[in-house]
Amino acid sequence: MILNRYDGETPQEILESQGVTQQYAADLAEKVTAIQEELRVTEEILKERDRLLREIPECSAHGQCVPHAIQWVKERKAQAA
Repeated sequence: MILNRYDGETPQEILESQGVTQQYAADLAEKVTAIQEELRVTEEILKERDRLLREIPECSAHGQCVPHAIQWVKERKAQAA
């Protein structure tokens, strides 16, 4: 880990010693924030998917199976029409 090589220096001093500008560090921080938000949204989508899969009868071959769930929903929609 890079911080171990710079005992006693502040994060700002470490960045400056490596030639990292404040703007570059700010840009990276913004990208990290965007990635964290994408991860949060992805986790919410997966929770909703898992909740849906728990409500649909399991695939006899695979258990909780997305292709089976899609087919199951299509069949129910066709029956309702």
